[in-house]
Amino acid sequence: MKAKPCMLVIGLTGLAVAQALALSARGRDFAGARRPSPDFSAFLAEDAAGRKRSLAKDGPVLVLVFDPECAHTQRMAPAWSEWLRTAGPGLRVVALSGAPRAAASAYAARAGWRVPVLTAPAGLRGSPEHAAVSRAPWVFALDADGNVVAEGHGKRLSQVAGALGGTRRIVRSFSSLAALDARRNHA
Repeated sequence: MKAKPCMLVIGLTGLAVAQALALSARGRDFAGARRPSPDFSAFLAEDAAGRKRSLAKDGPVLVLVFDPECAHTQRMAPAWSEWLRTAGPGLRVVALSGAPRAAASAYAARAGWRVPVLTAPAGLRGSPEHAAVSRAPWVFALDADGNVVAEGHGKRLSQVAGALGGTRRIVRSFSSLAALDARRNHA
């Protein structure tokens, strides 16, 4: 009689594993998130001078999404700073925040990010702006047409940047971003 409950447990475990594999096989980003990518074709951000800018027309570009008030962003900022110092000149990078322009620019300057800082209010839930800036720290790789070709949590910066192509040297030179972040968080 004891063999039947054991077989039931084995069967249910097998079913759970099969479901987990099926879910992981779906198109997910590097971090495993299931939210759809924002539509950058309808996305407008403001530069430091307050001029509207379309990220879709800036491609290929790597977009670093940050929030100066976010503890996760604050933990990720030093690793991003280090990565940006090693990035070659052939990769376009912008930092994007939903924070007010002055706060976002000041934070990026303190972090040592020498990239254009763009801001976009989060807007209403479901808007392209909300879909982008509500995921901090997050990274998007946009191709020449402004399509999202890769995205992931900020600790996946090297992997996402690698999706733009032509960044092999950059990815190799700092592929241990996650390891650096892990050391920093456990120190």
